[in-house]
Amino acid sequence: MQLKSGEKLLERQLALDSVFNSGDLESLESQTVRSELGVALGDEAISVPVYYSRANYQNGEAQKLDSFGLKWRHSFGDIGSLVLQARYGKGAYLQSDETAKDAANTVASVSWTSGFEQSGVTGSVYVGDERYQQLELAESARRVYGFAVGGHWNVASDHTPYVSLRYQTSDQQPIAGLTDYDRYTRISAGWNWQVKSNWQVRAEANFTYDEPRWNLLSTDRTRFQFSTRYDLK
Repeated sequence: MQLKSGEKLLERQLALDSVFNSGDLESLESQTVRSELGVALGDEAISVPVYYSRANYQNGEAQKLDSFGLKWRHSFGDIGSLVLQARYGKGAYLQSDETAKDAANTVASVSWTSGFEQSGVTGSVYVGDERYQQLELAESARRVYGFAVGGHWNVASDHTPYVSLRYQTSDQQPIAGLTDYDRYTRISAGWNWQVKSNWQVRAEANFTYDEPRWNLLSTDRTRFQFSTRYDLK
């Protein structure tokens, strides 16, 4: 198969996220390491993302989740792009007495993203199913719906500030620890620095307003996130 100009046969990515939370009584910090290996041919792209996440709490407890998935993306040119993805993970809740409770997590979602290249405005909608099972306890499942809209500006060839607004809701109470909130609105602002053609650094601050339906305590949260992405050529 002969590739056209601009097409990529193989995409390889390695990214590291470090999140430091403030205004949250339970969570002190969390880290996520993710990598993605895939093939992009024309308008089609198939990749396998791998994630490792860990959260440390004030009381000495911690939570970790290892997961992998399969993602398919189809581009419709200037109209937008469609993404289907599924992910499976196994994790554990590490208690302060060094005992652990095992858990499993599965996620499937579909999303549509459209953008206006000249103005730098993008928008997306998504729907997904999530199932979480503590092996010693009960199983829980839910469906989530959401949308996001954002914009970015190229202030220099290598620097791009951005803002975004995301809203998500679900048909069930949150699954403690390993999932996002039950219903929330998140406002984000950040800065991308393209250090090299294959190396990007990002700093972001966001505020999440939770709208609890079942949980009794508010979980409003301010986060400061630093991440880097390196594409292996």
